[in-house]
Amino acid sequence: MTTTSFAYMIPGLPPAEYSIEGIANRVAGFFNMAPDELKINTRRKETIIPRQTAMYMCKSFILHDQFSLTKTGLFFLKHHSTVLYSIRSIQNRIDTDKHFKGVIEEVKRCVNKRITQ
Repeated sequence: MTTTSFAYMIPGLPPAEYSIEGIANRVAGFFNMAPDELKINTRRKETIIPRQTAMYMCKSFILHDQFSLTKTGLFFLKHHSTVLYSIRSIQNRIDTDKHFKGVIEEVKRCVNKRITQ
């Protein structure tokens, strides 16, 4: 399992640009959803995949010393163990599904593009 912290790859950007809320807004926009839909308590695939992706992006983009499973969980109205499960779930799917890996790469580019503009 490999993870990358993109926050270290983009010099000159303040860490505040990588807030949980900002990343969630960008991921929701990518999936054509309202950001509040990521917080809805549902098991519908149309909501779970974007929410798990947003949690994974938070882990990827937020500096390691500023990332917290608990804070991320509070934002998405989920327990910290759900955040950890979501991150692992997305990573496992990336490792086994080339198409899904491409989607996640596109989400990363979208989030990064909007942050750096």
